[in-house]
Amino acid sequence: MKPKRDPALWSADLGGSLPPGAAALHAPRETISPRLSSFASRHFISLLGVCFDAIALLLAAIAGYLVYIGTDGSFEEFTSLLRSAAISGGVYIAMMLEGGYYQPQVLLSKRASRNVIVWRWLGAVLFLVLILFLFKRGAEVSRGSTTLFGVFALAALLQCNAWRSAALRKLIVRGVVAPTRLVVIGTEQEIARLPASQHLGTHGVRFIGPFLLPAGIQSCAEVAARAVAAARGEQAEAIILALPWSDKERIAELRAELRAVPVPVRLLPDSVASELQHYPQVELGFSPAYEVQRSPLTVLELASKRCLDLVLSACAGALLLPFVPVIALIIKLDSPGPVFFRQRRIGFDGQEFQILKFRTMTVQEDGAAIPQARRNDARITRIGRVLRASSIDELPQLINVWSGKMSLVGPRPHAVAHDDHYGRLVAEYARRHHVKPGITGWAQIHGLRGETAHLSQMEARVRHDLEYISSWSLLLDIWILMRTVYEVCRPRNAF
Repeated sequence: MKPKRDPALWSADLGGSLPPGAAALHAPRETISPRLSSFASRHFISLLGVCFDAIALLLAAIAGYLVYIGTDGSFEEFTSLLRSAAISGGVYIAMMLEGGYYQPQVLLSKRASRNVIVWRWLGAVLFLVLILFLFKRGAEVSRGSTTLFGVFALAALLQCNAWRSAALRKLIVRGVVAPTRLVVIGTEQEIARLPASQHLGTHGVRFIGPFLLPAGIQSCAEVAARAVAAARGEQAEAIILALPWSDKERIAELRAELRAVPVPVRLLPDSVASELQHYPQVELGFSPAYEVQRSPLTVLELASKRCLDLVLSACAGALLLPFVPVIALIIKLDSPGPVFFRQRRIGFDGQEFQILKFRTMTVQEDGAAIPQARRNDARITRIGRVLRASSIDELPQLINVWSGKMSLVGPRPHAVAHDDHYGRLVAEYARRHHVKPGITGWAQIHGLRGETAHLSQMEARVRHDLEYISSWSLLLDIWILMRTVYEVCRPRNAF
């Protein structure tokens, strides 16, 4: 039977009325024997985590050997595979221990994410390869069984982590494993931000208190004394302070008063600082800082995107080059003027460049005011309508891609006049310039191309561009290119 919540215990701790949401914060005291609580200590949970991963790696080695032996294998190969598993597994577990990923709080907070497990396992495998190379033992190891072991081990480690976290969460909720006991001191506003009791079990935490600080500039010595007594009586493992960071005097006073109890005192981020918690922390050398805006693409991502641009644009250029003279001749015969259309556009980091297109209009506009092309626009030539509907007029932009001013995929670049206009009207419009502009993009494959007669149309285009920047991947670029082929076959808003 689950114990019932008793809000009256809060009144006893606070010596008065409850703050809004205070009753929801209270978690009942678990009926756990000292022996069981000691048995299920953090060190034991961490040890179990190590054992589970070790067993998972052993089973992966056996599975890899059994699958491989169906084609070829011997007992000697299995012993060498076990040695390889021991080396790579030991390195992996050591890296996880060093990073603190076997601590119960970390397991419950899902800090040991898939990326952490994948990258540490790959590091362990690379270490194994280095050892085999340095000691010239590569010939003794079966590449087939070792490869199978590496794949099976990664899958086993990921699944083991999910099961372990779920099992630990259930054990804490059922009272089998003792949660961390924390005394909470703070202001009513900051305490109201803490999670409710029904969510505390998922974090492995039980709150003692809270102990509300008096309003104004009154001394908090009395509250601190009651909190110290509760920490001793409940054998709390830490004291949590939940108050504004700007309240330096009270923080200093509480630190002085809480020295009487030998437990760590921890200050929670206040309502302002908590907004920065989801940003990555970087080290500047002289001080840590939060990166509230990151570069959209890393150096490795930029290099991979550039390689894709060069390879695919070169292939497309080679296939389409024979058609360029034919298109150029038709354009010259259809109307007087140059073959190519040049216009100043805004690209990466707000830098201007000249975009190249096949000319589809009777004008070459590039001034302070440029009317957008409309359906049945009189400025569009006869051949220009065909080129625009089929998007063939965009092909010369491959030269912009080769020169590095554009990418195959990215936000479509706008004329300088349009960029200045919408930059003042659309929030976060400038973020489109965080990556290179593209011939096609996430907005274009969703039909957001052509004239933007209403501001909402440009807002929708910008929203899609920002979604692309935030979720970029090489596979996403390839998917957009594939979808572009489909969109070209059924032109929408192309006029």
